[in-house]
Amino acid sequence: MDILVVDDLKETRNLLGMLVRKLGHRPIPAENGVEAFSILQNSDISLVLSDWMMPEMDGLNLCKKIRETHFGRYIYFIMITAKGQKEDMLQGMEAGADDFIAKPYLSHEIKVRVDAGVRIVELENTLEEKNAALLQANEKLEKAYKLIETDLETAAALQHDMLPKARVTINGYKFDWLFLPCNYAAGDIFNFFELDDEHIGFYQLDVAGHGVASAMLSFTLSKFLSPIAATDNSRIYTEDFINSFVENPSTMLHRLNKRFFKQEDAMQYFTICCGIINTSDNVITLSRGGHPFPMLLNKFGEIQLIDQKGIPIGMLEEAEFRDVKLTMQSGSTLYIYSDGVLECRNPQNELFGQARLIEFLGLHKEDSISDTLQALQKALQQWHQKDEFEDDVTVLAIEKF
Repeated sequence: MDILVVDDLKETRNLLGMLVRKLGHRPIPAENGVEAFSILQNSDISLVLSDWMMPEMDGLNLCKKIRETHFGRYIYFIMITAKGQKEDMLQGMEAGADDFIAKPYLSHEIKVRVDAGVRIVELENTLEEKNAALLQANEKLEKAYKLIETDLETAAALQHDMLPKARVTINGYKFDWLFLPCNYAAGDIFNFFELDDEHIGFYQLDVAGHGVASAMLSFTLSKFLSPIAATDNSRIYTEDFINSFVENPSTMLHRLNKRFFKQEDAMQYFTICCGIINTSDNVITLSRGGHPFPMLLNKFGEIQLIDQKGIPIGMLEEAEFRDVKLTMQSGSTLYIYSDGVLECRNPQNELFGQARLIEFLGLHKEDSISDTLQALQKALQQWHQKDEFEDDVTVLAIEKF
C-alpha cells in the first residue's frame, strides 16, 4: 500500500520511509501540508502519516482540509506530534485525525499504528466495493421496477379500453358501472352487449387473487365471453354463443367450468354472474357462479336478494349451475357487484357488508344509477379511509326505465 509520509525534516521523512518499507508498504514523501494535499488530489493514497508542526501548512490544517474535501474514498490520518497535552489531542481529533503517535516514538509503535490504519483502509475499500455493487444492483432493480410499472400501466390502459362505455342506453335499459382496481390491472372484468334485436347479454366476473396472473386470466375470460368480430363497425356473434345466452346462461357457466377447471393443486378459480335480458317481455335470466348475490331494487326502494346456488368456476369439475328469471318493472334496477364491495374494511377491521349495502341502495332509490354509483364510491372511500382498496371494487347497474 502507498502511504503518504509528511514531514518538513528530510531525516525524519527518510526514517519514517524506512520503517514503512519494512512493513511492506511504499512511502510517498511530502515536506509539508501543501505538497501532501496536492499528492492526495492526484493519487489514490488512503493513509497519511503526518507531522503536526510544519511550515506553509501544518498537519492539523492538512487534516482539516482533507476532511473538508470529497475524495471519493476515506483517508486514514495518523498525526505524529510532540504535543502531549489532552487539549492538543482533542484539537487533533476535532480536526479529524484517526490516530496519534507521540514523539519520541519506537519503531514498534509505528508498526502497530500503521497496521491498524491499513486494516481500516482495507475494510473501508471492501465496504466501498460492496456499496458500489449494491448501488449497481439497486439501479438494475430500479430499472426493472420501472419496466414492470410501465408494463402494468400499459396493461391497465388496455384493460380499461376493454370496458364498455358508461351511461349507455339499449332498448329501454340504462347501463352504468363503477370500476376501482386495487392494483394497476384488476382481476375484475365485466361487459354488456346486444346479442340481437331482442336480447342483451351481460356478465361480471372476479378472478381470485391479485396482480398480473389474475389480470391475465380476466383478459382471457373477457375474450371468451365476448367473441366479437368487427366488420364495418358492426358486431358479429357466433350463433352458438348467442344461443348459449338466450336459452340459458347456466350453459355458458358449465362451458367455462369445463374449460378452466384444472386437476393440479395450483387451481385458479373465479366467480361470475351472467345473464340475458329479453327486451320483448323484460325478463332477465340470470346465472351465478360463486359471485355475491345480485340485488334487485324496485322503484319503492324494496330490495330482492337473488340467492340462487352456484359455486366458483374452476373449483369443482362437476359443478352445477342454475338459472333464475326476474321480471324487470319500470323503475327497477339490478345491481351486480364484486366481493370487494362487501369486504371493504374500515380502520376497525369491520366489513362494509351486505346489510349496509342494502341500506345504502334503499336510501338512494330516488337517485339515478350514475348518482348512486358515485355516492357509493364516496361511501366506500369514507368507510375504508385509505387511498387504495385492498380488493377490486366493481359494480354493474342495469335499470329498466
